[in-house]
Amino acid sequence: MSDKIEPLIKRAFLVLAAVLLLAGTGYAPEHTAGYRMEMDAMRPLLSALNGYYGYQRLLKEVGSDETLEVIRIIENSRYPEMVRAIIEVESGWRVRAKSNRDARGLMQIREIAAREIVPDLDPDDLYDPVLNVRIGVRIFERHMKYFTAYPDAEHWALTSYNRGRKGAFSLKSSTPRTRYSNKVLSKTLKA
Repeated sequence: MSDKIEPLIKRAFLVLAAVLLLAGTGYAPEHTAGYRMEMDAMRPLLSALNGYYGYQRLLKEVGSDETLEVIRIIENSRYPEMVRAIIEVESGWRVRAKSNRDARGLMQIREIAAREIVPDLDPDDLYDPVLNVRIGVRIFERHMKYFTAYPDAEHWALTSYNRGRKGAFSLKSSTPRTRYSNKVLSKTLKA
């Protein structure tokens, strides 16, 4: 055995022996409080992943780390059902979705809207699902906050998310019920 390999084997053996000893005494990593807390924090995310097909579709497209972070952002938002429905209507959970108006990603965000939140944004960064959802949730929550006192606040906020605030106010009728807002709200009932 070479002089360089022998110390590595001894060190590996010592680490293995330590892990086995710790496991026998209940101090292995899976028995520590930190590990249990981390697993407890993951349970709701994994439950959400198993319970919603949109998350499963995203998992197939981008992998577990990004999917779990997207789930965390959505589930911790004020309106998780609405955000899931917006993503379903806007992109069908396709990360690389792009509209003819250059809206990008899961929540179909345009560069001009995203720059209000991230001024030095590269437009292609909107294809990053975590960043896209983080920005989209903030935009939607701003619309909901603005329209909270309005009758049909959800319709106003959704129409404003889709058309912009000026677009929502420029509707010929006094009601903000649009095909888009109706479609999103119908998806919240199925989510």
